[in-house]
Amino acid sequence: MSTIQWFPGHMAKAIRQMEENIHLVDIVFELVDARIPAASRNPEVTRIAKNKPHLIILTKKDLADPQQTAAWLTYYREQHQPAIAIDSRANVTPKQITKIAASILADKLA
Repeated sequence: MSTIQWFPGHMAKAIRQMEENIHLVDIVFELVDARIPAASRNPEVTRIAKNKPHLIILTKKDLADPQQTAAWLTYYREQHQPAIAIDSRANVTPKQITKIAASILADKLA
């Protein structure tokens, strides 16, 4: 029996658009679920953005296990991959992301 392969048209279109427009981007913000960071990452984003500065944003930290979230942040730090865990309802979140993005892009902004 053969395997059925199916990829939604809207996903293919979005990937095509990312590929066409990645040259316009200074930094990639990849939002993943803090409860399942590895499973919620899209390998296509990694492939398309491989030459761009990249910030992984673990969302829903308020719903995730704090120790597991800390372990993931340590893992990303050890991989030299900037990452932050956020509760998107907190007012300080945009400032935190902006501060980290500015530090990642410091050479470009100088």
